[in-house]
Amino acid sequence: MKSLMLYTYILIIAFQPSSSRELKKFKNLIETIEDDIESCKNKNNVTDADIYNREEIITDLPIQPENEERKRRVGCWIACILKRQNLMEGSNIKEAQVYVIINMEYTNSSQQVIVHRVARKCMKQVRNITQECEKSFFLLACFVKTGYEEQKHQELEIKEINKMKKILFYICTFVFVSFTVDSKKLASVNGNYNTCLTETNVSEDDMLTVQDIIHDRYKSENQETLNKNGCVVQCIFQKDGVMEDAEYNIEKMRTAFIKRTNVQSGDKRLERLENCINESKDLTEKCEKAFLLSVCLLKSEHEHVHEYGYSESAK
Repeated sequence: MKSLMLYTYILIIAFQPSSSRELKKFKNLIETIEDDIESCKNKNNVTDADIYNREEIITDLPIQPENEERKRRVGCWIACILKRQNLMEGSNIKEAQVYVIINMEYTNSSQQVIVHRVARKCMKQVRNITQECEKSFFLLACFVKTGYEEQKHQELEIKEINKMKKILFYICTFVFVSFTVDSKKLASVNGNYNTCLTETNVSEDDMLTVQDIIHDRYKSENQETLNKNGCVVQCIFQKDGVMEDAEYNIEKMRTAFIKRTNVQSGDKRLERLENCINESKDLTEKCEKAFLLSVCLLKSEHEHVHEYGYSESAK
């Protein structure tokens, strides 16, 4: 059965097939009505130069006053083909026949619903136009513009889906990493951790986890445990050069923090660092001082990640 101009010329322009298989299918359909295409071109004095491309139709070039005659010829050419394909009678589109052919040609295709939607919209849009050449041209223009809009909508949906997949990936990664890090012992990621456990005579079983700090579970521990944890942290701070006995080396502390976090001047995290230093700087007992500083810093970083972690990761 011969296919339709609506399915070939109009849809080729409107949907711009992307795959070689789809393009081959459209070319095969073109070949089945090639005689009608050429015959109607000759009958209406249409040349290849007269035929508008998608960009010209989208930008409304055909409706400019100087293109009136060219638009009329193209419209009459389309009307001629539609009539030869039994899709138009007089100035009326045979809408039921159009739907039948779309169902046949788009069987088992994900595009069928979209093509039906475009066809329904465009045939309704031109239904009251009584001049057949004008009706046929604006049917073509509607298919092209609506097809383009559908294409852009699909591209946007794909981008949104991919974006959501990316965000979900980062969220899942964040949750996994956060759980892993939070489960570690306090200061255990530092290279001097084991050395300081030995030097302070503290067992790893005595060390609190990052989760214990963040979720305030450390507050239920006895003072001896807290002191042991603080002494290990103070030992590490001293080996890193940011603390000497009970005194902070504030400049080195700032430099180390900036290097580790890659923050810029004015970042809230620098302000939080200063706050943590100020909260504990007047304490004189070194283990207590180091422990309270580490608690403040861990909570500050945890708060920062929950405020900005997802959005920064997704960028």
